[in-house]
Amino acid sequence: MEETPRNDPYSLKRRLLPLLVCAPLALLLILFRPHIKSTKAVDDKTESCLANLNQISKAYALYALDYDGKIPRGVDPEDRHNPQIWQDTFYNGAFYKDATRVPYLHVVLRPYVKSPNVFHCPGDIGWNKSRLPDGVTSTLTNVRPSSFKKYGTSYYCLTRYSFALHSAADLDDPTQTLLLFDGDLWHSNAGQELLNGLFADGHAQNLSAAQFSFYTR
Repeated sequence: MEETPRNDPYSLKRRLLPLLVCAPLALLLILFRPHIKSTKAVDDKTESCLANLNQISKAYALYALDYDGKIPRGVDPEDRHNPQIWQDTFYNGAFYKDATRVPYLHVVLRPYVKSPNVFHCPGDIGWNKSRLPDGVTSTLTNVRPSSFKKYGTSYYCLTRYSFALHSAADLDDPTQTLLLFDGDLWHSNAGQELLNGLFADGHAQNLSAAQFSFYTR
């Protein structure tokens, strides 16, 4: 094997190239670092759901690498089937057309995950009427036998960040910014109804209804 001279500039570039390619991805994976944040004892379905959100966190990071650091631009079933929520006075109708045209988030992220089943919370039993707190409750009804079976995803998103073309760097506090969450209160602990959520810093967390209201205010 012929040895390349140490002072060969081409050799130096060849050695540095992997670092230049991998550095942006490493930065994004740190920014969207996946980990579980929960002080509660959780059951297998909750653990599996949190693991799904961790996988989706990696998909967010890979998408951001392809799209200048942006949060994935996709909608959830609530946006698609109730786009009039974007015609209210707070948003001045700015995102109504987006809600009717932008693809589902789980479709947007599909190239970045191994299986579509990562969008299936094992606790997903759908709902007849949403049990989410007032102000963030879903208008969808008869979501049976599950949200995943009916729409292809158990997870719903705070679409305002993607419609506004935000990146994680645009957020005031990514650790407090909820991006994705269970469609309903499908988990429980000590008699308390809970859901799981994914935050912009990449951590997945078990949330009470009160916590969910706080993070979606």
